[in-house]
Amino acid sequence: MSSSKNLFRYIFWVSMAMFFGVGSMWSVSAFSRFLPNPTILGVQVYHASSSTSAQAIEFKNPNKAISFANFDRDNPEIPLTGKVVVTDLRSMIIYLYQDNQLVSSSTILAKGRPGSPWETPVGEYAVKTKELKHFSSIGKVWMPYSLQFFGNFFIHGWPYDSKGKAVARTYSGGCIRLADVDAKKVYDFVDNGTTVLVFGSDKKMDQLANVSANLRLSAVASSYLSLKDPDKMPMSAESYLVADVDTGEVVIEKNKDRILPIASISKLMTALVSLETLNQAEKTIVQPKAYKTYSKTGRLYLNEKILIGDLLYPLLLESSNMSAEALAQHHNRDSFIATMNEKAKSIGMKNTIYDDPSGLSENNVSTAVDLFKQIRYIYKYKKYILDITREPKRVVGKHEWRNVNSLYLLDNYLGGKNGYTDEAGRTLVALFELPLSEFEHRTVALILLKSENRKQDIAEIIRFLSNNVSRETKSAFTPSVI
Repeated sequence: MSSSKNLFRYIFWVSMAMFFGVGSMWSVSAFSRFLPNPTILGVQVYHASSSTSAQAIEFKNPNKAISFANFDRDNPEIPLTGKVVVTDLRSMIIYLYQDNQLVSSSTILAKGRPGSPWETPVGEYAVKTKELKHFSSIGKVWMPYSLQFFGNFFIHGWPYDSKGKAVARTYSGGCIRLADVDAKKVYDFVDNGTTVLVFGSDKKMDQLANVSANLRLSAVASSYLSLKDPDKMPMSAESYLVADVDTGEVVIEKNKDRILPIASISKLMTALVSLETLNQAEKTIVQPKAYKTYSKTGRLYLNEKILIGDLLYPLLLESSNMSAEALAQHHNRDSFIATMNEKAKSIGMKNTIYDDPSGLSENNVSTAVDLFKQIRYIYKYKKYILDITREPKRVVGKHEWRNVNSLYLLDNYLGGKNGYTDEAGRTLVALFELPLSEFEHRTVALILLKSENRKQDIAEIIRFLSNNVSRETKSAFTPSVI
């Protein structure tokens, strides 16, 4: 068995070597139930069962800023002071805290389907608006006790149509739905600006009665070991990072916190904000300002009417600057860019700034660490974006958009985005599934910033990983994570 696995790894790394031209290499909710047949937007709804237990979770409260990793933990961190709304989409419970004291908890009745474009977005937000009833222009329904926390996403009561008839249980646009009595309780509790923490994954959040006991249960953790110093690799990139998407562990890195221009990697956030704030089934018109945007590939027609959802294909396959501007200008360009920055902050991208939706601006800057947080978020909650980046082409009407990133040809490539401007050099955010041990594959992110030779840098990293890096499991070892 061991020899057959080694043979597989050999074939894998040789194929990678041939692609990059670097020669042969060898390497050392239990509480919820699913209800199908949605009524709008292809959204399947998760409903809490009557057995859901609404107990207080023992939250950790260190005096430090909340990071994105917080939203995947079983013992999440919340601020020590002030009002906080904690929505746990794993156990389908919403908690109200004030000054670290639990005020009340209620059952969440519905959320957006995980993995869909309308999945309820996790992250750190704040109440933007309060309305006793809000009319959804997408769902064409009224939502009582509505609290907007990001884009088109609200916490609200049971929706009803223009005739006052309550919608079916299977109806949802991805918002967080409560019973009216619970929605009113939350509505009365919060103020504009109240922090809203949204946690979510496919697993439930454990009810932690004893944190030390929980830590004992996780006493086995993975670690990456390297035989050589990666700093000696002949890399042209000013900054790079390779990290494990599942665990957050850093495998190798250089200048991972250096703030640099990111070029068209910006379009990942453009796609993310489009999915979470714009109606993908709505049409937009390609305005003159968008049409005049410098764009060698993924061109559109002046005054063309096109679906918002279809603009993601030229955006991600051909890196269309024109499409990025068309999306941003659909409602209000300044507001769209502000939302890009808001989303970045909500998932812990502390050193990231967006100045335009395309990446043409040298003021679009980030760090390898921040970009890892973003691609990890997309991988967990908006994999639809990555799926597009792996398509060879897409035909829509008179348009045929082809993938200009040759990495999509690799079987182990899980998606990503590259970019280039004079100021940013060559940039890359990519996910790969790599055999980094004898018995398992790992999903890792590879991030390059300010590279002079992107293809060669990728080859050097692949060579280094294959020859020097292995993953082991050690008892009571706690790895350093992002």
